[in-house]
Amino acid sequence: MAAFEDEIPSGKHDEYKRDYLTRLGLPLNQIVVLGNGRNERSWLKDVRDGGGLAIAVDAGEGCAIDALTNAHVFVVGIISTLDLLLDEKRLVGTLRTGRGPSGQWRARQDSNL
Repeated sequence: MAAFEDEIPSGKHDEYKRDYLTRLGLPLNQIVVLGNGRNERSWLKDVRDGGGLAIAVDAGEGCAIDALTNAHVFVVGIISTLDLLLDEKRLVGTLRTGRGPSGQWRARQDSNL
């Protein structure tokens, strides 16, 4: 699992985190990102739009509206977030989505939404 290896420049957190995804060299549809701050809005949006999974998480300090609007789902607590990731059926139920042929998360096209 990749992790941040260098210091994030002051005032550039949003850009750094977004650019970090490019440096990983992984397709965005294979990435899950978590965030709760305004400075995570870009990587949440890029992963969401790239077919990966973007999760806004309130870990006790709240969650910025920018994070919420750029995520697929909002979860309260990191334990609940990890539980959701461990059980794909729960995630599918929460999002009412499934994975498309390319592995991307996509909305179901049924009338039960």
